[in-house]
Amino acid sequence: MEYAYLRVKTADGERPVELGSTALTVGRHESNALVLKDSMASRFHCVIERSGDGYMLRDLQSRNGTLLNGQRVMSAQLKSGDVVAIGEVQMKIILHHVSRSLAGKKEEAIPSGALTPASNAAIGAPSLDPLDDLEVIGTADAPGPAVPEDPAMLPFNILRRAADAMPDRTHDIDAISLVSPRGNVLHEGMQKAAPGGPGDAVFFLRLTMLVAFRTHASDIHLEPRERSYFLRIRMDGNLLDVTELDQDLGQRLTALVKVLCELDTTQKHIVQEGHFASIAPQPASSKPAAPLPPGAPPPSTTRRVDYRVSFVPSLHGQKMVIRIFDMANAPQTLEELHLPASVHARLSTELGREGGLILVCGPTGSGKTTTLYALLRSCSRSFRNIITIEDPVEIQLESTTQLPVDDSAGKTFAALLRSVLRQDPDIIMVGEIRDPETAKIALQAAMTGHLVLSTIHTRDTPGTIFRLLDLGTDAYMVSQGLQLVLAQRLVRALCKSCKRAYSPSAEDKKKMGRYAEGIERIYAPIGCQKCLGTGYYGRRGIFEFLNANDKLRDLIMRNPSSRDIQESLGPEFVTLTDNAYELVARGVTSVDEIERTVGR
Repeated sequence: MEYAYLRVKTADGERPVELGSTALTVGRHESNALVLKDSMASRFHCVIERSGDGYMLRDLQSRNGTLLNGQRVMSAQLKSGDVVAIGEVQMKIILHHVSRSLAGKKEEAIPSGALTPASNAAIGAPSLDPLDDLEVIGTADAPGPAVPEDPAMLPFNILRRAADAMPDRTHDIDAISLVSPRGNVLHEGMQKAAPGGPGDAVFFLRLTMLVAFRTHASDIHLEPRERSYFLRIRMDGNLLDVTELDQDLGQRLTALVKVLCELDTTQKHIVQEGHFASIAPQPASSKPAAPLPPGAPPPSTTRRVDYRVSFVPSLHGQKMVIRIFDMANAPQTLEELHLPASVHARLSTELGREGGLILVCGPTGSGKTTTLYALLRSCSRSFRNIITIEDPVEIQLESTTQLPVDDSAGKTFAALLRSVLRQDPDIIMVGEIRDPETAKIALQAAMTGHLVLSTIHTRDTPGTIFRLLDLGTDAYMVSQGLQLVLAQRLVRALCKSCKRAYSPSAEDKKKMGRYAEGIERIYAPIGCQKCLGTGYYGRRGIFEFLNANDKLRDLIMRNPSSRDIQESLGPEFVTLTDNAYELVARGVTSVDEIERTVGR
């Protein structure tokens, strides 16, 4: 049998804590199995859990990190003698395979929780320290060490296990076809491939894509190191370490992607950019059917994913980043944005009007463009002329004229917007308002009977008014042209398979405000195979909605302050923080995730 425990050393002394089949959560919050009083520890700091024949340490996105033998880690397999440090707390792991003759009694003789000298005697050990000297042996009850995996196969096996653990099973690796920028299928789907052969780079790329499909990843990073390459993916906004590749496989994988993008494979010291795509069968039942807007085409039975690739030279070679545009994982319509009911109703009304400026604001990566696409899909395209101006065109929309920006050719946002106004548009989408000329033309178009949708980089909805004024537009134009502003962020949703309920503390209730009323349980991330140990799976939008009413329009003409605007919106104004903590109260996300995304 195996016997494992932690020797926990704190300022108050040293004590042993048993490790069993149940995950041991560590942190400051009282609901953890091991509660730490150290101020450097997060409320839910890390977890130590069973993994195969041993134990795995996973950091839970802690504030100050978890150290293993002096090195900060996100996840690692533990071995006997390893020391885990959190602030001033040190935990040494002791693992033993103890024979039946030494153990004497079965596992039920060992009490759960912290071990005592009496429990040590129950397994044949007179005290804690002599147990360290027991011989590690293999028996029928406690087999010896597992046979290690072939190092060459390890990256493939890690990706395969990650793909198999995820709930999305729409298709497998052999169904993925790789398509060049010209639309030529270079590697046909259903072609059998396997690691270790001449096509193992193609197999590895398909396997990486499969993991990206199933984890809803937005980016793939391949980073060259001194003697290897490192693969990471961005899942739900956070980069996750996946696996390490030997140099040969890493270089062949880089060359393969360049061939797919039709780039020069001999150039290794310059910046290169390209794109390619993949296609795979899309079962009709893989996503719930949503009502289609009038004039919208029927859904495709093929899942197409577009990839934008960037190569930049680094110290040890070219780093490759693949940006993923997978519309199967993005909200397609207004209904799928999960907007508050009042916001959804108002947006639906405004999208049917013939004029006004609708802005979506937030930082880079907050989903602004995805929201604009969902709004456009919700518009009736059968009897309205819709034109978009984008830099670049990321997603192709049916029944829509899409114009790419090209500054080198003089096709700027402002220049294209002037030209578009002579194309009899009903709806114009401008990718971003970032200069005075674009802002002025967009507001003029909004005032002359065109519905204009765009994004702008501001922190919140009141800040949008100041940004438009700061760009030099007249207060009268802002007052009359601006219709709605939607601020948004993306927060990670808790994994439904492993989230843990706990009673909110007084500090939690203070942060949640009125949303804490009547709430006895909220949830924290733990981590499992289905979420790759992160505790989260998928993301949800949080929103702040500003409606340009008559009171606000009058106020804009009088050079208002931020406080003036806040007061004009009234008590019914729901901020980003309000919407965020409503999701916490509903068990969708955690307090720590809201603090990370929105702040206090």
